[in-house]
Amino acid sequence: MTVTDVRKEPRSRTLTLEAEFEASPEEVWRLWADPRRLERWWGPPTYPATFDAHDLRPGGRVEYHMTGPEGDQPRGFWEVDEVEPPHRLVVRDGFSNEDGTPNTEFPTGIMRVTIQRLDSGKTRMSIESEFPTVEAMEQLLAMGQEEGMRQALGQIDAIPLGGRVDDHAWARADRQVGRHGLTPARVEAARLDAAVERQHTTVGGLAAEVESREGVFASDRQRDPAADREVFVEPFAIRADRGGE
Repeated sequence: MTVTDVRKEPRSRTLTLEAEFEASPEEVWRLWADPRRLERWWGPPTYPATFDAHDLRPGGRVEYHMTGPEGDQPRGFWEVDEVEPPHRLVVRDGFSNEDGTPNTEFPTGIMRVTIQRLDSGKTRMSIESEFPTVEAMEQLLAMGQEEGMRQALGQIDAIPLGGRVDDHAWARADRQVGRHGLTPARVEAARLDAAVERQHTTVGGLAAEVESREGVFASDRQRDPAADREVFVEPFAIRADRGGE
């Protein structure tokens, strides 16, 4: 991963950081959609984040706190406005009090995430922060927002990102969700999560991946006799792995 550009535009009151990845848009999207992956990079190294709520749907809310070297725990929230997996996310980004209410001592802005595949085969992620006023922009930049975002993005290098997903993987995911009668939103989530298939060669390997998520997903294993493999039905996606391969 390489940070390719940082732009500060006082006229539009925006700070934009761009980075490129040797990964598919679906895998880059999972950096946001999977709260355990998000915890591995959101926030600078000295202030790691813990996500207490993660509802990444329009109208949903994401809540997190960071833990500093002295034990201090600044808190933040996202109110989700737009979600278009795996290409776009728009949230209202603010600071929270301990009880979860907005901390009005600090400004609330808008964060826009765009993810796109490049002709080179790489994927570009852009994070644009729009501030309500020039004064708010100056305040948060003085607090270290630009450097904090640079450091946060730098931590993504330590997170494995899988290869591209082939058409067969998408087709298998579509068949699975059809059998289980899921909603269109869940269908899309399952299609995105089919990328996990390419990172495991056995059902046991996939089970280990699910278990490593520390209970975030309450998995329900079912046997799919038609495909001769186990299907893991989860709140946000269906994962499948072909047994014996």
